[in-house]
Amino acid sequence: MNKVYILFIGLILLMACDDKEKRARALKDLDDTQQRLLEVRDEIHRLEQSLTNHIAELEVAKDDFNQVKQFQFLRSETQREQQIRKATTYILNIEKKIDAIKNNITYYQDSVYRTETKIEKLKEYLKN
Repeated sequence: MNKVYILFIGLILLMACDDKEKRARALKDLDDTQQRLLEVRDEIHRLEQSLTNHIAELEVAKDDFNQVKQFQFLRSETQREQQIRKATTYILNIEKKIDAIKNNITYYQDSVYRTETKIEKLKEYLKN
């Protein structure tokens, strides 16, 4: 009978240690997840600044394009067409960059949502 009690006490101690280990892992995971959330928010901020800069650059490029389309004295039609092609290509490249930045912002915003959900679950687990 004593062996059963010793085995039972050993099992309880093992479970208690396992709970402490799980709690320690959850705390570490919570810290790591919160750090990741900060990094993602910083990245979103950086992307938003980049988006603002690219939008401003696009507006300038469109203004330049409108000037290129206008008549300029001593400029041949070939030169005009070449300048229009170059300006159009530049505008399209900026628009592609803007689309890519918007997609990245959306991706990171989704990541923020998932990370916040994970943090809430970890906090709930640690309360119990």
